[in-house]
Amino acid sequence: MTKNNKKNLSKAIGKAENKPAETAKTSRSNSPSNLNLKYYVLAALAVVCLIIYAQTIGFDFINLDDDIYVYENPFVSRGFNFTNFKWALTAFHAANWHPLTWISHALDASFFGLNAGGHHAVNLIFHIINSTLLFVVVNKLTNAFWKSAIVAALFAVHPAHVESVAWIAERKDVLSTLFWLLTTWAYLRYTEERVESQESRVESQNELETNKYDESTKSKNKKNGSTSDFRHSTKYYILTILLFALGLMAKPMLVTLPFVLLLIDYWALERFDKWNASNLLPLIKEKLPLFALTAISAGVTIFAQKAGGAIQTIETISLSDRIFNAVISYAKYVVMLFYPVNLGVWYPFENNFSVAQITVSLVLLVGITAICCWQIRERKYLFVGWFWFLGTLVPVIGILQVGRQSLADRYTYIPYIGLSIAVIWLFGDIFERLKLSKTIIAAICGICLLALTVLSFRQVSYWKTSETLFVRTLSITGKNYLVKNNFCNYLEKKNRFDEATAQCQSAIADDPRLPDAYNTLGTVQIKQNKFDEAKANFEKAAQINPNFMLAYANLAVVETNQNNFDAAAENLKKAIGLDTGGFFDASRLLDAYSGLAVASLKQKNYAEAAEFFQKALEITPNNTDFQRNLALSLHKQGKSAEGIRILEETIRKNPNLPEVYNTLGLIYAEQNRKPEAIAQFQKALQISPNFTPAQNNLRMAMEQK
Repeated sequence: MTKNNKKNLSKAIGKAENKPAETAKTSRSNSPSNLNLKYYVLAALAVVCLIIYAQTIGFDFINLDDDIYVYENPFVSRGFNFTNFKWALTAFHAANWHPLTWISHALDASFFGLNAGGHHAVNLIFHIINSTLLFVVVNKLTNAFWKSAIVAALFAVHPAHVESVAWIAERKDVLSTLFWLLTTWAYLRYTEERVESQESRVESQNELETNKYDESTKSKNKKNGSTSDFRHSTKYYILTILLFALGLMAKPMLVTLPFVLLLIDYWALERFDKWNASNLLPLIKEKLPLFALTAISAGVTIFAQKAGGAIQTIETISLSDRIFNAVISYAKYVVMLFYPVNLGVWYPFENNFSVAQITVSLVLLVGITAICCWQIRERKYLFVGWFWFLGTLVPVIGILQVGRQSLADRYTYIPYIGLSIAVIWLFGDIFERLKLSKTIIAAICGICLLALTVLSFRQVSYWKTSETLFVRTLSITGKNYLVKNNFCNYLEKKNRFDEATAQCQSAIADDPRLPDAYNTLGTVQIKQNKFDEAKANFEKAAQINPNFMLAYANLAVVETNQNNFDAAAENLKKAIGLDTGGFFDASRLLDAYSGLAVASLKQKNYAEAAEFFQKALEITPNNTDFQRNLALSLHKQGKSAEGIRILEETIRKNPNLPEVYNTLGLIYAEQNRKPEAIAQFQKALQISPNFTPAQNNLRMAMEQK
């Protein structure tokens, strides 16, 4: 091989002068002692994750998104089946399209039911896999063993990642990151195979030039070698695309991965030296399938979020406020890496930004960016790590504002990988210049990681119940209307009505335009039999958001309790018509229709009762109780023949139900068909001699005879 060819191939696999000396591959890298050391690191990462997060196995679901994602989601809570699989592929539930995440939750429900500990355990397992896989991938990228280990350890123990792991509904974070890392690993294998293929072709060419073989042998070896290399690299190229697609199906935040791969091309793989068109175009062309998947995923996600009403309008949050918040949030994320305290589950968007906040944040971001660009030749890792951090936060930084949070701890799960690489490699250079001993460096790293572990363990403990989490979050945030609303809902389910009312009223005071708080307050008042007050709050919620399905469903409940059956039916129809998220599954629909039907029957509104019993029977056609009550409702309207026909058909299919004979006997008795009535009561008693209603009805019929 010529000197120039060796140099080019060396740069392609990351041996250039910008890499630290420790990154050079040596024969010792695969020695038994080094392999054992890798296993020790992997085991240590797993153990520290267990120390921090094992406590979650005894934790509850959280009354914030866990209900939507798991325990109140009928397509998840009933476990994995073909129906739920189809739903997962097509649903835009929770304003997202992430079928792999839904399937993951459904599989959990199949194995663990609604035991929250099992769901928590799976999140923990994914975090352990991610932490260990991150070490493997970064070490493979750089061959910098200890720096890679510290990056992985920082990922494993950082308190900002607690939200992604301890929150069951954030399964999408840990699952998508697994595919992020697997995609990166497959891409590295692809680039390695390409390098080896290039090397093989060069060596083959050199052999041809030395005339060692006859022409037929040369031709055969050249053909076989190139075909094998091509197939091998193509295999990993296809695997890269497949893993990336699966990652997008777990969470669309992976849309930035193709851009990060370009950064990896520049730094660790050194596939180009300068950021210009001639260098970038071939690499971009190589990644066109990934960019195409990114575009498709982004389009589907925006559509889903618009359909779910999650994207905020410019009228709600102005563009200038979004930009200011993005600048401040970026700065907060940087600070949070080094000072991760006062963390909560949800931070409300605040638009009262001070000039000082904006100025300091802007100076920090511009200053770091300038330093990274200035050092781009000497310290590529700064540029790559910083822009990895900036770029991967773009989808969630709030320019396209989804929801009304200002920032979120969980958004750092992938971005902090890039920032950690920049920081760890920088400190490595500093320690080298200071000529610190390995013992001192190990002590500094150990103390920092121990401090973060203690902070994370404490932060995880707040996730034990909704109450512990909400109390903690409210103690460190301001006007947190969303947490107060969900806390109210949690307290209502615990029948702590006075506390629940106080939380809802406080949420309304924080944001009088929050329909959810009025709706939640109304549900508390229903339980207190304050139907007029509840009705007013549901109407207020519907006024603020005319498409608020739950407000109409709850209005139907209130109207039913107040015997306003026409109004109840109208509101129920509105709720069902607005239900795009699958809330009114068969079970809820059945409860709603049967409740209205029974209430109508008790109030002698027989036409309404018949209508709702018929709707209930459309869901459960073989429910004999509904058939009996429908027949009775029809009889009371003067449609006795139709009612009798229904009962006779029921008896034909179910000849051993005394209740049905008893109902048929009652209809005959009211028609003065005494002998037929007596015969039906007697048949009921033949089946069940101790059936009291039939005994009483038979006695009355015999006395009247």
